[in-house]
Amino acid sequence: MRILYIANHKAGGNRDESAIAYAFKMLGHKVIKVAEEFFKFPKTKQLDYDSYDFCLFHHWGNHDDLSTIPIPKAFWYFDLVDHNDPTLKTRTDYRKLWMKNTTDLVDVGFCTDGDWVNRDPSGKLVRLTQGCDERVLGVTPKHSGSQLLMMTASRMGTVKRRQEFIQQLLRKYHGRFLLSTKGLYREELKAKIAQAALMIAPIAPVSDNYWSNRVYNTCGMGGCLLHPYSEGLTKEYQNGEEILFYEDFEQFQNLITELLADFPYRNRVAHAANLRTKANHTYRHRCETLINIMKERTGI
Repeated sequence: MRILYIANHKAGGNRDESAIAYAFKMLGHKVIKVAEEFFKFPKTKQLDYDSYDFCLFHHWGNHDDLSTIPIPKAFWYFDLVDHNDPTLKTRTDYRKLWMKNTTDLVDVGFCTDGDWVNRDPSGKLVRLTQGCDERVLGVTPKHSGSQLLMMTASRMGTVKRRQEFIQQLLRKYHGRFLLSTKGLYREELKAKIAQAALMIAPIAPVSDNYWSNRVYNTCGMGGCLLHPYSEGLTKEYQNGEEILFYEDFEQFQNLITELLADFPYRNRVAHAANLRTKANHTYRHRCETLINIMKERTGI
């Protein structure tokens, strides 16, 4: 297939756009990248839409131009749409409005937020989580004596429960807890994960139908991950063998105590999680699912 991929192709960070384009190509599809900025200026040339099978974008918000694209269209929205934290009301309202307006203009909407999909009245939305970039998969040998606890998440401008959880960690594990707020991605992140005894996913926002892509990145790069309990995520990774799930702070502390004293066990968990990610949870797996659903829904 020939995919018109409208995105921020110069984005840094985890380079999800690059990983997705690579995954499509590995599946045998042709990806034509178009920057979102293309639509902001007077066109010196027009896109030949007849040359493409469908259009894919992420958070692109140019509804006027989107409405004129005559081929099947799909978005893949990575963020949590709705949140009950009142401090995030402005952000939440914007995301809900974007979702409503954009869903009206596409054939299929892929969302990582399964709770939002379950509330969808249009029938157009499909749950599709992100994945790990297979180009950075692998486990780097770890130091058996490491006592470092690491979280690849920010405490700034985020939900209150996460802020409170991080404060508990800082008080309890002062000097051993590293909070990565920015600048660690891909190979640099993989190297840092190799230094950590345990990787910690924050307590929020998580539900039975929503979790962050840090799960796949952390497990794909060889981290031994502690994650808040999620019924949906337990169907993807085995509890106690591939991820360690916790339901409250007391259980979380007990797990840390046990795991810090048992390097062979946490090393086995990290290797098992890496193998599971490689087998089931890369962007290539997600892109294959996306293509199949587009065929079913649009007949392309």
